[in-house]
Amino acid sequence: LTGLLEELEEDYADVVFAEVDVEAENELFNRFGLKGVPQVILFADGSPVQTLSGRREDEVYEDALNSLAGA
Repeated sequence: LTGLLEELEEDYADVVFAEVDVEAENELFNRFGLKGVPQVILFADGSPVQTLSGRREDEVYEDALNSLAGA
């Protein structure tokens, strides 16, 4: 998933991408009620607006970003 997110980061320059090591940052894992990894959380104005759990098709992530950009 990291490779895909790096590619998307190039296409979405106005989006901040961050990767978190949930073993090192267990408090974040608990705060967002994560059930497993990988987990992608999309934020708008500092609040989570969409969560994608598990590995999905590449298009799912791009569609989610496009939807968020259109909001």
